Amino acid sequence: MNITLELIRKELLQIFRNPLIVKVIVMAPVLQLIVLVFAANFEIKNLNIGFIDRDNTSISSSVKNSFVSSGYFKLKNIKKDYSEGLKEFDREDVDIIVEIPDNFEKDFKNGLHPNMFIAVNAINSMKAGVASSYISKTMATYYKSESFLSASKNANLQSIPTIDVEYSDWYNPHLDYKSYMLAGVLCAIVTIMGILLTSLNVVREKEIGTIEQLNVIPITKSQFIIGKIVPFALVGLAQFTLGIIVAIIIFNMKIEGSIVLLYVMLLVYLLVVLSVGFLISIFSETQSQAMFVSLFCMFIFILMSGLFTPVESMPDWAQYIVKLNPLSYMIEAMRMIILKGSTFLNVIKDFSVLIGMGVLVNSMIFVFYKKVN
Repeated sequence: MNITLELIRKELLQIFRNPLIVKVIVMAPVLQLIVLVFAANFEIKNLNIGFIDRDNTSISSSVKNSFVSSGYFKLKNIKKDYSEGLKEFDREDVDIIVEIPDNFEKDFKNGLHPNMFIAVNAINSMKAGVASSYISKTMATYYKSESFLSASKNANLQSIPTIDVEYSDWYNPHLDYKSYMLAGVLCAIVTIMGILLTSLNVVREKEIGTIEQLNVIPITKSQFIIGKIVPFALVGLAQFTLGIIVAIIIFNMKIEGSIVLLYVMLLVYLLVVLSVGFLISIFSETQSQAMFVSLFCMFIFILMSGLFTPVESMPDWAQYIVKLNPLSYMIEAMRMIILKGSTFLNVIKDFSVLIGMGVLVNSMIFVFYKKVN
């Protein structure tokens, strides 16, 4: 234990002796948060929509078909109970819930103005705003369609009334897009600094020759790996904390969920990304090689994580790649905890996947890292 603590102390001293690295560690969260929060532009499609049809008539069926045939929405499921629909919200399986009430067609026949309730998952405010405009456009098109005129005729309507739509934006009621981006950018900052600093640090030991000295002193492979990863985990925790403080002060971000759960997820995620950086360093002989591979991995992680482009809007082949991306799971969990106040049970899937990835990458490190005993 004393040897491991001394290795951690050595790495921390080595990090903070370099004034440039210290400035980068401190300034990166601030600058990246301020710049990246405003840097995204979404194209929204394939919105998952769940229907609760309490009326089950020709009019209600034609309304449902109009949403599905519009090209904006993908029918995910049909629920008979609204509480069950809310569970779909919690699992992120649907983006929109449409509830058609009882006596929907009857109100048409009586010349009344029937109401149709629509709830939109507004964690992603941009996505929610676009979804609302799609809904309005779909209903406007529906009034002019042959299916509506045919359904109206079949229902023996004397006149064609309008439909009043009532919106309810959940989890992000003010459609604050910055809150949505902040959670993702915080994860991206930890990823960039974690992979880059870890990979360059180990390769630097190779270039200056100190890696050979570490290899021949009486320390185990586990102690060496822990001594290299733990200091950068502490740096990652410090960066994340600084980012949270900046987000609260500058952007007035509110954390709805548990701070403890937030840091538990962060620690598990750091286990993955720092191990990826260490693995890169094993196969790199120079810092230039390590930097090139690290930048390649970071671009893939960030661009295919759902940070800037919703995963649902990606091609099918890209969505399969996203499933292999640890950053996508971390961003999803972070947004759920910060914006929705989700509990551990709500993010257990992301937690389990990250644990599995961490075990896999660290197993690869033990296999490929060769230490002279």
